[in-house]
Amino acid sequence: MFEAYKKGLSKAKDFFKVKLDSSEDYYENLEESLISFDVSYEVTNKIISVMKKNKLNLKDSIKYLYKDYDPYHNRLNFSEGLTVYLFVGINGVGKTTTIAKLANQYSHKKTLLIAADTFRAGAKEQLKKWGEELNIEVFAKDVSDPSAVIYEGLEYAKSNNFELVFIDTAGRLQNKEPLMQEMDKMNRTIYKVLNKYPEETLLVIDATQGQNALFQAEYFNEVVKLTGIVMTKLDGTAKGGIIFSIKEKVNLFPKLIGLGEDKEDLRAFDLNAYVDNMMEE
Repeated sequence: MFEAYKKGLSKAKDFFKVKLDSSEDYYENLEESLISFDVSYEVTNKIISVMKKNKLNLKDSIKYLYKDYDPYHNRLNFSEGLTVYLFVGINGVGKTTTIAKLANQYSHKKTLLIAADTFRAGAKEQLKKWGEELNIEVFAKDVSDPSAVIYEGLEYAKSNNFELVFIDTAGRLQNKEPLMQEMDKMNRTIYKVLNKYPEETLLVIDATQGQNALFQAEYFNEVVKLTGIVMTKLDGTAKGGIIFSIKEKVNLFPKLIGLGEDKEDLRAFDLNAYVDNMMEE
């Protein structure tokens, strides 16, 4: 895992090293570097305060600030029966690809992908293509109501003894009220079929979008109760600090991070490995 983090976060580490080497005034330059790194002002001030108070270096200060972080409780949740993950997020963040990568990791379980993105043209075809490549069944219908697809898909999953279901949803930002109603209907549909809500409602965010990713986290957390975040494309950005800004706003660290394009590059988030490989001192 450490080598995957080292490779995937190399751009961020190179960026941070250059910024820190550019001034003699350490704390002033550190503040500028952290903010340039997409760490919010609030978190930056907390980190520097911990450094000064406890006489710690940068990495140890970040770890101290999040000393209550528990990797065990940040893992994906499963149930003894049918486990359901609902994926949300805007278009273009890698949501469908993330679903495919995660499904590939759980190929030992009988898994069904439900194509409930009825908004984007070609969405279900993309999911079907992944299903064919990974030999994983995809449930899709030619209807416009995503909740109808979810209802039939979950009934199919129950009848055929599936263990794991991933639900792909439409990715669009719009007025909160219609989206909230749509998400509420999806959750009520899941509860109607299974007598429970999804084990995970995961927001997929593109790390290269910087502060816009923070806006998405706040937005979707208002619309639907998120249980976790998947941060994609961290290998493509030099500004990995957005993770801490999102944690400050919605109190969630990622459960999964994308460190490359291969199916194996979707990794469980590890705070210590992330900090150790994200920045130079």
